[in-house]
Amino acid sequence: MTNKLNEILEGEGTNLVYISGQFDGKQIDCDGPIEWTRKFDKPVYPIIPALPQYDPSKFKHPVFDYGLGNFVENDENNQAKIIADVQKQNSQLQKENIALKSEIKDIQKGQIQTTTVLGQLMPAVQELVKFAKSIQDQGKGGEK
Repeated sequence: MTNKLNEILEGEGTNLVYISGQFDGKQIDCDGPIEWTRKFDKPVYPIIPALPQYDPSKFKHPVFDYGLGNFVENDENNQAKIIADVQKQNSQLQKENIALKSEIKDIQKGQIQTTTVLGQLMPAVQELVKFAKSIQDQGKGGEK
């Protein structure tokens, strides 16, 4: 009787894997599933275990994104859509940036005006303080 490799391998995971990345000097976007000589339960560059959470079948041209931990679409049409979406987002961010700069300028103008008014009020406040002190001093003098 002939045993299958996955029947004699120990441990969790699967020995069916996908290859995505640099392998044997070649760039492979996604190939597999391939039977491997050991079991994997998580991605180890450039090997991705053929487990449900790492299923590339929903993509036309899958590539594994090791940073995200899943397959992503690398189809030209999808890439064009992504670029168009990024350009749209960039345009919106530029508009928001211009609006924010305008609001900041308005706030700065308001701060300058407030500082100017406070600067003009300070001498008057100082005179009022002197006047109040002189009245207070006169009141103390009359009590004696």
